[in-house]
Amino acid sequence: MLRRILVPVGLLLVLLAAVQAGADPSLFPRPAALEPRVVFWTRIYTEVDTSGGLIHDTGNLGVVYERISLPPGLSSRARERRIDAVRDRYKAILRKLATGKRSGLSSEEQRVRAMFPPGVSNATLQRASKRIRFQLGQADKFRAGLVRMGRWEDYIRQVLRERGLPAELVALPHVESSYNPKAVSHAGASGIWQFTRSTGRRFMRVDHVVDERRDPFLATVAAARLLKQNYDSTGTWPLAITSYNHGAAGMRRAVRKLGTRDMSVIVEKYRSRSFGFASQNFYTEFLAALDVETNPERWFGPITKDLPEQPTIVVLDDYFKATTLARSFGLSLDVLREHNPALLSSVWKGQKLVPSSYGLRLPPGGTRAPEVVLASVPASERFTQQVRDRTYRVRRGDTLSKIARRFGVRESTLARANGLRNRHRIHVGQVLEIPGKAPRSVAQAKPKPAPKAKSGARKPRNIVKATPIREAIPANGLYKVRRGDNLAEIARRFGVSQSDLAAANRLRNRNHIRVGQVLRIPGGSGSAEHVRPGVYTVRKGDTLDGIARRFGVSQRAILELNELRSRHRIQVGQRLYLPAGSRPAQVAKAAASAPAPTAAKAAKPAPARAPEPKPARAPAPPPAAKPTPTPAPAATATATAPAPPAAPASVPRPHTSERYAVSGSTIRVQPDETLGHYAEWLDTTASSLRRLNGIKSSRRLRLGQELRLDLSRVGAAGFEERRRAHHRDLQSRFYGDWQIAGTREYVLRRGDTLWALSNGREGVPAWLLLAYNPGVDFAQLRAGQRVTIPRLEKRS
Repeated sequence: MLRRILVPVGLLLVLLAAVQAGADPSLFPRPAALEPRVVFWTRIYTEVDTSGGLIHDTGNLGVVYERISLPPGLSSRARERRIDAVRDRYKAILRKLATGKRSGLSSEEQRVRAMFPPGVSNATLQRASKRIRFQLGQADKFRAGLVRMGRWEDYIRQVLRERGLPAELVALPHVESSYNPKAVSHAGASGIWQFTRSTGRRFMRVDHVVDERRDPFLATVAAARLLKQNYDSTGTWPLAITSYNHGAAGMRRAVRKLGTRDMSVIVEKYRSRSFGFASQNFYTEFLAALDVETNPERWFGPITKDLPEQPTIVVLDDYFKATTLARSFGLSLDVLREHNPALLSSVWKGQKLVPSSYGLRLPPGGTRAPEVVLASVPASERFTQQVRDRTYRVRRGDTLSKIARRFGVRESTLARANGLRNRHRIHVGQVLEIPGKAPRSVAQAKPKPAPKAKSGARKPRNIVKATPIREAIPANGLYKVRRGDNLAEIARRFGVSQSDLAAANRLRNRNHIRVGQVLRIPGGSGSAEHVRPGVYTVRKGDTLDGIARRFGVSQRAILELNELRSRHRIQVGQRLYLPAGSRPAQVAKAAASAPAPTAAKAAKPAPARAPEPKPARAPAPPPAAKPTPTPAPAATATATAPAPPAAPASVPRPHTSERYAVSGSTIRVQPDETLGHYAEWLDTTASSLRRLNGIKSSRRLRLGQELRLDLSRVGAAGFEERRRAHHRDLQSRFYGDWQIAGTREYVLRRGDTLWALSNGREGVPAWLLLAYNPGVDFAQLRAGQRVTIPRLEKRS
């Protein structure tokens, strides 16, 4: 009888905890059908630690057959054998009961039989014999997570509050990682928020040098954005939270199939190959974690949380060795590594440099300002570029371990450098990146001094420094001070007086300017006497791309002007300084003064953006530089915006190309597209698309391959909009980091493919190669053929 009343008592305790927690039932409903699952996960988080677990029924978590303990020191194989033995014992009991035997049962068989209703059918017992599962306890991990969360809890709550998200979401990292920033799942998910590489790259930098998923602060902002997107896509928080595990497209399919948003109905009735045990229970795990997190003393007694982390952040202006930074700031390498978890082992082992523009986190309490310390690092220990990766083309008989040994690198480093999820899947002809040697330092990169004249040789004449030619004032009227500049030289360069230059920038001391400072040049469009920078207050629904287009400026200009590290990190109410001359009224006036099209031109619809450029066009202009820390005040910019200006013809924007259009109900496969993308854009599944096109699961898509689409759910226009938005995002991120400095002609060699050119030898994105070579069929390349390769430069 005691076992028969355990579940009702557990339900009562959970309901009582939920009431005390104060969770909003309208946001996070708790249907009665889900309570047995919440009770189960509460036991896992509070009652059973990682030295044991529960043997249970996967379909009815209220049925727990046994709690087992695993002796310490057992190998993983020995643990599996012990668990399998217990599982097989209960499987045999249930199969015996499924034969209809109800008398002459042993005490153990009677106990198992009592866990089911009196009239249980033999078929139900037979199905139960196939649903026996072991769940490892998590109580010790959960308690450790409650202590660790103190380091980031205040920051997480602040981010959630600023983005208008429920504060209860602070419990989600307990489910994902127990607030362990070093947690890595078998699927490759990493950090306290457990982002996979593919999802993480949508919001953060994830490569073989920097993995921002491991940084709790950066990953928190990314998680908030993802959760907000999930909620906007699904409409309820139970669906949005489950989407964090299963994907928003998958949850929309579940809602569409069952015709309900009730999470209890979806958990019980929705069947999908990918909607397994983890996805079915993710929301109830969250509810259980929320109960425990809001009242931990009920289960663990008094908890003393770690103190909040309050690191000092300094943005690097060059590339540095990790040892150089540790020595300069008076820290051990281990301490610096602990505060910068986003930097991967290749940085700490000296194979890669800490990248420029990286926000280095330092422990508080330094005696000198970090900027002063950084400026004191000599030029001989600064680098202008990252360690370049060599490339290697895979040959017959190669394995990743063989290649790693050949070049003296670790196999894991090589796999991470090339984004390989499976180390055993490399193919002949594939181009791999091999970590290389360090580049020259800033001091080494300077021109060598002229050699001294030999003894007795005729001395050369004194070399007189030529008077600098007057340069054109930049279009934005701003100039960033470089190493070696002084005010007199800058004034001569742009043909203005020192006094005017000092007055325009409110300089009290003409000899006091610093590297990186942004000066306004009198007479330019950005000078103080022409127009002061505007200020715009971010509103709900704004994006940096939308604001930039509204005011006719580049995203990069706004990023640098406001010293923002990411174009995604703006929030409602934030005040953004806009580059000078970027008022909507001016753009609207220019548009209004444009001549009306003639009848002949009006017959042809104008494109939304400038057409793709010819490769010979001049490179794109550099982005606007950021201003001094105290920009001149200005009135808030009006929200009424004209149509965005066309992109400069010298910057290709292939997402406007007809390559992304739907022809009837078919498309051609383009770079950076997969069946998974198409399925998400169509609100369907990849397997459905494979069946529609007769594609076997072992076959990959080919560039230019024709695919039939099922447009019954979203229509051709909806599909095109999502497809172009995907490529627009990819290409905008590219132009945020790179600029095109020109082009060159390349003669194809034997074995060259579009994949090899874009991922190895040339390192130019495939979509950009296609844009510069519209007449080339990259599916049928031949040796000796000439193609145009854009030359890329990293934006400073």
